[in-house]
Amino acid sequence: MIIILKALFIIIPIIIIIVFGLRFSQTAMGQNKIEPNPPRLALGVILLLIGFILQGAVGQMEAGTRGVVLAFGKVTGRILPEGLYFITPGVERVEIMDVLIQKHESPTKASSQDLQEVSTEVTVNYRLNPMRVGEVYQNFRQNYVSTIITPQIQEAVKAVTAGYDAEELITRRADVRNNIEISLVSNIEPFGVTIEKVAITDFQFSTVFASAIENKVVAQQAAMEAENKLLQVVAEAKQAEALAFGLAQAAIKEAQGGKEAAIIGAEGGKEAAIIRAQGEALAILEIAQAKAAANDLIRVTLNDDLIKYTLTQQLSDKIRVAILPSGSEFILGPEVMATTLSEDE
Repeated sequence: MIIILKALFIIIPIIIIIVFGLRFSQTAMGQNKIEPNPPRLALGVILLLIGFILQGAVGQMEAGTRGVVLAFGKVTGRILPEGLYFITPGVERVEIMDVLIQKHESPTKASSQDLQEVSTEVTVNYRLNPMRVGEVYQNFRQNYVSTIITPQIQEAVKAVTAGYDAEELITRRADVRNNIEISLVSNIEPFGVTIEKVAITDFQFSTVFASAIENKVVAQQAAMEAENKLLQVVAEAKQAEALAFGLAQAAIKEAQGGKEAAIIGAEGGKEAAIIRAQGEALAILEIAQAKAAANDLIRVTLNDDLIKYTLTQQLSDKIRVAILPSGSEFILGPEVMATTLSEDE
């Protein structure tokens, strides 16, 4: 947009000069002839000069920049924002200041509290305060990095490093970084520079100290390994103890279970024997009672005829029994007699 506008400041006067400042005609011979029109040509030249002047009066501020307006080299205090701007040509000019976040790396050598030499590399992200770029330019021009930022970084690193032992610079790195950032914020921001972030990108120690740290780390790792082995042995001993205790408890429970089972079996056998004895006694008693009842029945019904009949039932099968009426004579036949004699012999 700004390029087109500046081009128009030149193109329009040129068109005016060509169209109005010059006259085109033909001679009697038929040749083209250009004759100047002095008044119009002078007007076109004046407009062309004005166009060149206007080119320096208009401009454009890109994103992430601010313009410091100077009048004959003096800071006017006018700050140009992003976009088009107009200034008084020939009187004012613009210095462009970058207000984007920028990175600055600064290696610094310092001594720790225990007098160990430490090389520290600090990366600082910063930006110019857009409202104070005129002040920054007036105090430092474009050299604010080398004039204010680098010296303050080195001073902050040295001051903070001196408060820690060399080993603490590693173990307490976050605290060291925070203290450096606090120092930079308090010492740089009053000059119109905003500190966005501070990072410690590297710590370098002397060779002797680095070897000492390495040996210490190796010793600590060996101690930790031995401690881990000891913990492992203790854990295995506890596991073995727990296993033995569990087996002992299981054996005790098993013995108690066997004892209870034996007691229950003995009690069951005892009760079974008692029940069996009681049953046998009841059976004997029933049998005796039945026999007594039978004897009583026999005693009641016993008479001579029944006794005789019972005796005859007990005799041999070869004996013949005859029942005769009362008062009749008993006569044995010859066969009976022979049989009787034979048996007597």
